[in-house]
Amino acid sequence: MSAFFDGLEQFVNQLGAGFFPLPPPDPTGLEDSDPNLTGLPRDANGILMQYQPPPNPVPQDWKFYDGGDSAQKTGIAAFSGGKQDRALLHVFETDGLMVRHPSDFPHNNWKNSSRDQLMAFLAGCWRGRLFEISSRLFTAHATRVPPFTCQNTENDVPGSTKAPPVGDILMPHDLMVFAIACGKNDAYLDLHGQFALQAAIETADPAVEQNNLLCEAILGGRLDLYVQVNPNYKEVINKYWSVQPWRGQPQIASAFVATVEMELLRYQGRPKIPLIFPANTIAEIAGLDWGKELQNIDPTHHTELAKKFLVAAVADAKKTADSLGIPPPATIRVGDVDVPIPIPQQVPLPPPPPPWVPDPIPPWIRHLFG
Repeated sequence: MSAFFDGLEQFVNQLGAGFFPLPPPDPTGLEDSDPNLTGLPRDANGILMQYQPPPNPVPQDWKFYDGGDSAQKTGIAAFSGGKQDRALLHVFETDGLMVRHPSDFPHNNWKNSSRDQLMAFLAGCWRGRLFEISSRLFTAHATRVPPFTCQNTENDVPGSTKAPPVGDILMPHDLMVFAIACGKNDAYLDLHGQFALQAAIETADPAVEQNNLLCEAILGGRLDLYVQVNPNYKEVINKYWSVQPWRGQPQIASAFVATVEMELLRYQGRPKIPLIFPANTIAEIAGLDWGKELQNIDPTHHTELAKKFLVAAVADAKKTADSLGIPPPATIRVGDVDVPIPIPQQVPLPPPPPPWVPDPIPPWIRHLFG
């Protein structure tokens, strides 16, 4: 818990020193762009699908095309400038409810539309300035019980209610970006949302796909931080859309990377942002089975566990130093781990910032209650 409060204190100090997010970009930035998305599998209505290679022999009821991620694919493609996909966004939403695919069974079941589908879809709506669609979705999510949870109270099979029947929970940064996707640009001033977004960026597992987080970083004005933490973002995008052979959609990867590169131009000349969360240490803590750890009294095991935390702490220290451009410190050898020797460093301060007035009331609340 102390790591959380330390991170919050550092976050507030960063804002005071001028390390604050940029306002949302102009959604018309890709107005003249129309990326090459030819060759992608689409259904008869032009909706992006997922090709499923059949086994041998081919079953009579085999589905060659699957629409389980069509809302996400269409959202990312529209966000990346795809005009055909932007024109299809409206077919996924009716009266504040969205579906993974408007007709493909069982993905036309509105009770199985998850956060992953929602956030990518909202990014596409923002790019297309379809704020009325986002606003209807916002109202529906706000008035759901419990509020600000997603629609996926069921599993893939209609009628298979989850236990408990509660959809994905939207976090403060999700709500901030949700409001931005409704056309409320001032929502980026939400301190709660920005702190949560920085925490999400710094602690995200690089092995897990991050399409949504990257879209949120762009809309929330934190793309420089995202790229700083994930300098190999192009490889991550390409791995998700291209390298995994069953997905095989490099056209979307190319369009998405080009979009990120275009949006990065806004951040030129800005200083690096100090990282505030010890992500490696947090990962070690999250990976522990605390029940087993409390029962294990073997001193050798405790020594190995301490070593793991030492390695994680060293990695976090190096990550923080790298984020500030501080040269690698001198080290001493502790067992088989090189531990840095703390040396005071003069870190140049950024230039005086323009006024940045945070809103103590999250703007998504103002949006909800008018």
